[in-house]
Amino acid sequence: MELISVIIPVYNIEEYLSRCLESVITQTYKELEIILVDDGSTDGSGLICDKYAKKDTRIKVLHKENGGVSSARNLGLKIAKGDYIGFIDGDDVIEKEMFQHLIDNVKEYKCDISCCQMDTINVNGKTSINYYSQSKILEVKSIVRDYFTEGFIKEMMYSQCNKIFSKHCLVKVQFKPYKYGEDILFIFEALMNANRVYYDEYIGYHYVHRENSAMTRIFSIDRIDYINAIRELETICMENYPEVSERVKTWVYQHVLITLRLVIANHQQKNFEVFLRKEKRYLKENKRLLSNLSFKRKMDYLGIMYFPIYIKILKIVKGKQ
Repeated sequence: MELISVIIPVYNIEEYLSRCLESVITQTYKELEIILVDDGSTDGSGLICDKYAKKDTRIKVLHKENGGVSSARNLGLKIAKGDYIGFIDGDDVIEKEMFQHLIDNVKEYKCDISCCQMDTINVNGKTSINYYSQSKILEVKSIVRDYFTEGFIKEMMYSQCNKIFSKHCLVKVQFKPYKYGEDILFIFEALMNANRVYYDEYIGYHYVHRENSAMTRIFSIDRIDYINAIRELETICMENYPEVSERVKTWVYQHVLITLRLVIANHQQKNFEVFLRKEKRYLKENKRLLSNLSFKRKMDYLGIMYFPIYIKILKIVKGKQ
């Protein structure tokens, strides 16, 4: 049987960790190497890791100084011995048949990357899902082509955690040290070494959304990381699939627009003057891409490029009300 290495980064999640680990060690597919990377936790997470290692011989625990989730995953990748690699976040939960489904699909459909559907559980315990009811085989070229326009592909590619990757797809592939965007960049780099992907409509992964675990509408410096990550993604796509040039450029342009709008909406202009100046120049130099975007994004462009005038107009309008 093929060995699946399951890499789980751990940092200050003692409230959630046991539930996650129970869902992993009780998998119906038993050929697992479970790698827990304690990224310098200051709560009881490290002790929980050690307790489970004594409970299950398949578990390996690595304790390291805090370096971020990318460094934790990369350390796990370095020691992984599996034929296939999977990732789980330590505050999430998986269905007990998830890895069985994923490995069965690898064998049946001869794919390098096998993925299932995931849902989201919020802080109130409510579940949401963008449900796609058709399992399918996807060629890498079609994924790259459609990612920038189709909702289904975006949802499928959202995370590395609902997938297993053939180990040969991850040769020289690591998570970049970004706080946001590192996951999609990792997946695209793996795709460049893959033949095809199988998507299973089966819901096997439950993502637990915590208030501090994802990007919010409030701008922070971490969003600059995201812009840097998607620019790397743009380079990868252009080098390997130049025919998607217009789509990927438009997609990056839109994300820069959204990010700059957030800077202004949150009154952060003074804190990010250099970033704003650089990206406004980029928007102006690539203005032709606006023709591919919605009316709302065109209005964003006007608000960003002519912000002082825009604010004066708003004040005048408000004064007349």
